[in-house]
Amino acid sequence: MGKKRYRGHYCWMCGDVLPNENFSGRGHRDHICKKCRKLPFAKRQEKKDRDFLFNVLDQKNISKGNRKTIEEMLSCSAGLLKEEASVILQVAQLFPHKKHRADRLRKSHRVLFDELVRLGFLYDWIGPEEEDWREQRCLAIDTELQFLADHTKTI
Repeated sequence: MGKKRYRGHYCWMCGDVLPNENFSGRGHRDHICKKCRKLPFAKRQEKKDRDFLFNVLDQKNISKGNRKTIEEMLSCSAGLLKEEASVILQVAQLFPHKKHRADRLRKSHRVLFDELVRLGFLYDWIGPEEEDWREQRCLAIDTELQFLADHTKTI
C-alpha cells in the first residue's frame, strides 16, 4: 500500500491541510492560509512565540541562544505570554538538559512544576492521592526487604 498523500498545503496557524486555492503566493512559502493571513501581525507573532516556548521544553538541550531569545521575548511581550516566557526561562536556567526534566522539577521545584501545569506546558499525571499510595507501597516493600534480610542472617 502506498503512502497517503495530502492535496494542498499545511497551515501552521490553524493546523489544517487546505487546498492550494486557500493560499496566496507568499502564503505558500510561509505556510499560512489566506484566512490566517488576515489576522493582525501581533496575533500571528504571539502564536509563533507560544509555539516556540512549547518547543523549547521538548528540546534535548536548551541552548544559550534559545535562552537569549526567551529573554528578548520577556522584554517585548506582555500579559500571559510574558508570564509563560518567564517560567520557561527559569526552567531553562535550572535544567537546560532534558533528561528527567519534569521529574526533577516535580521533586525539587514543586512550585515551578505547578506553574508549568497551570500554564498548560506539562500535565501532572501523579496526583496527591497517588503519591501517598506510592509512599505506602515503598514502605511496605522496604519492610518486606528488611524482613528478608533479617531472616537470611538468622539462617
